[in-house]
Amino acid sequence: MFRKTIQKLLACAAFITTLPQAVITPVKAEVKPVDMYRLYNPNSGEHFYTAEVNEKDTLVSYGWKYEGIGWTAPSEGDEVYRLYNANAGDHHYTLDVNEKNTLVSLGWKYEGVGWYSDPAKYIPLYRQYNPNAKSGSHNYTTSKEENDALVKLGWKAEGIGWYGVGAGSTVPEEKAEEDERKAQYTYELYQLSPYPVYEGVQVPVYVKTDNPDPKTIAIHSDSLALGFEDTSWPTYYEDCEYFDIDKEIYGRVEGGYVFGVTAYDTSASGEFEVREYYEKNEDGEINYDKYAIVKGFHIEVLDYTEAVEQWRKDIIDESIKNTGKSKDELTSLEILSAVVDTLTDQFVYLTNDGNNHHRTLARIPNSPYFLSHRWDSYASPAVLCQFAEEIGGFEEIHNMYGDYSFQSDEWSQWHYYMYVVYEGEKHYFEACPYAESGAVPEIDMIDFSDLSEFKKW
Repeated sequence: MFRKTIQKLLACAAFITTLPQAVITPVKAEVKPVDMYRLYNPNSGEHFYTAEVNEKDTLVSYGWKYEGIGWTAPSEGDEVYRLYNANAGDHHYTLDVNEKNTLVSLGWKYEGVGWYSDPAKYIPLYRQYNPNAKSGSHNYTTSKEENDALVKLGWKAEGIGWYGVGAGSTVPEEKAEEDERKAQYTYELYQLSPYPVYEGVQVPVYVKTDNPDPKTIAIHSDSLALGFEDTSWPTYYEDCEYFDIDKEIYGRVEGGYVFGVTAYDTSASGEFEVREYYEKNEDGEINYDKYAIVKGFHIEVLDYTEAVEQWRKDIIDESIKNTGKSKDELTSLEILSAVVDTLTDQFVYLTNDGNNHHRTLARIPNSPYFLSHRWDSYASPAVLCQFAEEIGGFEEIHNMYGDYSFQSDEWSQWHYYMYVVYEGEKHYFEACPYAESGAVPEIDMIDFSDLSEFKKW
């Protein structure tokens, strides 16, 4: 395979491109991942990749077509070498040091480490070879669909070139003309919640932008679309100062907008992009088929159920350890009692104003409860039942929340309890904190002019 690859690359030597050549500047490892821009030369057929904005913009001014973010490279990892064939006007990229050295011996110019490959092999970059091309004979893409489409057209699949940490937002060559319109406005995305993104849990997001129309902004992935156009129940966060209160649904704050994003299952993990819609239909409604891709980024959506199950196991282990005994020395009832003690020490009520009025704060969210340590009389008995099932050894496990009519005297007395039957006897447990324990009487408003404490997507 290596010998064939070298023969294919030598076939590039007779072709000289008519456009200016890209000047390669090695990408230095940074603290954060690096977006790799993808460009296409319609005269030579070459695809070119760079992390340098100035280099990208210069090539576009020379006639190259910008095709979006090809992928996101890690800030460190395995070196990907860049080489240039001055005779063919072509670039080549490889992880293989032997391939690099052989090409250099054949006259290719080594231009340093272009970027890094992810050692964890998270996002593959598929490599294809066009046997009929004299220049631009190789293409690299995170899209399996693009890889397969090129193979059907006669390209040769050459496996995986390297790995990235994000797939980017490139458009296939045949769609570049349709979607090449550039966004009119600038965008930055910040996650206001301190917790990871879990399926089914709403995450407050601040979009810093000069776009005056939030309806034209969306966060999109192939698995689900998330944005203003489909957020019919927006969340009002009390620690955000909103403007245009009569249009509060759009979440307008200083410098941009705040809205809640919810990923409904873990298939949402992966590559997202910010879209800017630029056309309206005759009835004035947004045409969601016409948009500019602003930027791509990666969001990892974690499995909520898996995380809760692991949290329960950890709490049980911690509670047993707190008793000073081994698990074998304790009964199921004693373990459950120890768990209740641990949870009672850790949990406070849902965020409120001290008068049992709930508050929804972007920076102090109530969920996920196993991280926020905030719950109420509805959640706590249900979770205790889950702990009892995890511990095992009970004849019956019962949540009492729904046993009596809502707000009746009996309900008020018993709704936050659960019970278990152990060796024929009924035992009651509760872990609901006092309401005022979750109080935030004074709200620390978010200063959108200083975003240093928030995670940037």
